[in-house]
Amino acid sequence: MKSYREAGEGRLGAIIWLGILIFVGLSAYEWVPLRVKVAELEDHMVDLTQRAHNVPVKAIKKDILTRAEELGIPLTKDNLDVQYVAGRIKMNAEYILPVDLPFYTFNWKVDHKVDRPVFVI
Repeated sequence: MKSYREAGEGRLGAIIWLGILIFVGLSAYEWVPLRVKVAELEDHMVDLTQRAHNVPVKAIKKDILTRAEELGIPLTKDNLDVQYVAGRIKMNAEYILPVDLPFYTFNWKVDHKVDRPVFVI
C-alpha cells in the first residue's frame, strides 16, 4: 500500500481550502451584523414615512439620527437630508461604514434613498 506521498497526493489543497473557509467565515462574522444594522436603519426610515404627514422635518431627522446612534451607525446630520416635495417625503442618508475583514478594512459606502407619498389621515 502506498502512502499519500508516494501516490503524489498532498495535503496542501486541503490546507488552502481550510484557509479560504476560515477567511470567509471571519468575513461573514463581521459583515452579516453590519448588513442587518443597515437594513434596520432603512426599515426605520421607511416606517417613518408612513406616519410623516404632520411631523416636522427636524423631528424626523432627530429620530433617524437617534436610531442610527443606537445601531452604532456613523450617520451625522450633515449626511442626512429629509424633504417634503409635492406630497412626497424624500430621505437621503449617506455614510461610510468600516468593515473590519481579516487583513483589510473595507470602507463600505452606504446610501439610503427613500421616496414615498405622504398620506394625510
